[in-house]
Amino acid sequence: MRYANGINYNKIVYDEEHKVFLYEDLFGYSVLASLQFYSPDEIIVPGTYNGKTVHTIMSWAYYTSEAVSIRISSGVNKIQKYAFYADAYAYAFFIPKSVKTIVAYGVCN
Repeated sequence: MRYANGINYNKIVYDEEHKVFLYEDLFGYSVLASLQFYSPDEIIVPGTYNGKTVHTIMSWAYYTSEAVSIRISSGVNKIQKYAFYADAYAYAFFIPKSVKTIVAYGVCN
């Protein structure tokens, strides 16, 4: 994970339900990487894990080569640069009001 320099690897957990690796910090969790290698109709970004908020979607967390629907759960408040990257031509995004920051190129295709 080239963007994960300086993190404590013992704080990385796997959310089986959403098929994502999460990193625990002082504020809750950040999505590091998705393991959705297949192309579901809808990808759901979790808003909580183990009772704590999933607050950030990190760079390069999600990649798809198919057009899919992305549903970001309430609680997420930041989307980093290149968080969603695709070879597909279209996404349907559902972004909750809790998202306050989308860094430039947070969603690229």
